[in-house]
Amino acid sequence: MKNMRRKLCFTFFFIFMISSISYAHTLFMSVENNDDGTAVVTGIFSDGSTSAGLEFRLEDSNGKILLKDKMDQFGEYTFKIPEMPYFVIIDGGPGHNVKEKGPNK
Repeated sequence: MKNMRRKLCFTFFFIFMISSISYAHTLFMSVENNDDGTAVVTGIFSDGSTSAGLEFRLEDSNGKILLKDKMDQFGEYTFKIPEMPYFVIIDGGPGHNVKEKGPNK
């Protein structure tokens, strides 16, 4: 019984640690229309670190890259809003990509 309790405690601890680790690096993105033909995208991880230096892309609905650059030192990027429907993507590495439909003009 004591050994089983120990295994059960270890299992719960292991599951808790894995879920905490995976959540600790969740990338969030905000895309705001500046109402001047441009938009700004901001990226931040759930642990408070910015997306500074990460790859930033705009893609059309077929996956064609319209713009590719790096996020600035503050984890932001301002871009001219395309005329066509598009997606905003921040590439934070495996398991840390975020993709959102971009705002219209």
